[in-house]
Amino acid sequence: MKTTQLAFIVAVLAVIIGAVWYTRTPELAPSTNTFPAYAYTCTNDVNFVMYPSDDLSTITIAPVSDSVYPPVSILTDSPTDTGRRFRGEEFEFHGRGESVSLFVVDTGTTYECSPQPKPD
Repeated sequence: MKTTQLAFIVAVLAVIIGAVWYTRTPELAPSTNTFPAYAYTCTNDVNFVMYPSDDLSTITIAPVSDSVYPPVSILTDSPTDTGRRFRGEEFEFHGRGESVSLFVVDTGTTYECSPQPKPD
């Protein structure tokens, strides 16, 4: 009986720890980039910040401080004839001038985004 109870307690703890680990938002490492961060507002109240790398080979997207979506993702430069495109497992970021789109790979949803005005 005690072995069954111990196994049950271990299983419950494993599920709880797994759920906490799965739902956590990873912290961004301090940026040493020479480029500034760019904040975007998109359709359906999606807001995120884009951090370009120094060589522009990757970008990191992260939710704004009061949000959890989209999750922190690193996207890699992907050649295109129209604008600039960065791809990752979960998202595709396509920039054309000031307007950008954020495509969600799993659902096929595209969010149209505009830069947030910078405070003076």
